[in-house]
Amino acid sequence: MIQGKPMFSKGLTLALCCLVLLLVSIVFFKRTTDSDKSSDSARMEETLAMLEQELADIKSELKIVKRANSQPRYKVNLTVPEEKADEVFDETEDDNLPEEEAPVPRADFVETAFDEQRVDSSWAFDKERQIEEFISNLASEETEDDNTPQTRALLSKITLTDSECRDTMCRIEVSFENDPQARDQFLLMLGRPPFDGPSFSTQSENGQTTLAYIARENFSLP
Repeated sequence: MIQGKPMFSKGLTLALCCLVLLLVSIVFFKRTTDSDKSSDSARMEETLAMLEQELADIKSELKIVKRANSQPRYKVNLTVPEEKADEVFDETEDDNLPEEEAPVPRADFVETAFDEQRVDSSWAFDKERQIEEFISNLASEETEDDNTPQTRALLSKITLTDSECRDTMCRIEVSFENDPQARDQFLLMLGRPPFDGPSFSTQSENGQTTLAYIARENFSLP
């Protein structure tokens, strides 16, 4: 009986050791599995982000080709200085300038800079959505300055025909049913949300559309 106790103690100790090893193995396996899952999830998110960026770049390239084949010719400028955002624009002087005295078109320079940008998907898509929703709801929204039936009638003529945001700029094209007063109402919005960055705009030669570039917040136009 005395000799049996040590054998019993050793067996119990061995069993406890095996149990501890088993528990350690289970914990280690679980942590390894969780780590692998986390790693796989991170790799998947990274891959999805890369694919999303590539898709955005492809869409941007397609839009450049489409614009090159279909966009109307634009005049030199309807520049919108921030400090004059509340003024109605008069283009008479620019239209009457002799050809040799006309300023170099800034529109071409800005458009080239825009086309060279990649899409920042963390900002661009949401900004496009904000712009589209804002313009689609113009006629039903109260303006800060005027909410008369005449103003609402003008706002209802403003239609977004194209919008695209990239890294630090958005490019939007708007039509006005050939109503200069509706166009002026749109120009007065530049400098206010969601067009709160510095802006530059041009009118098409046929007078039917206006093209505007709006800089991202805390950025400037080229």
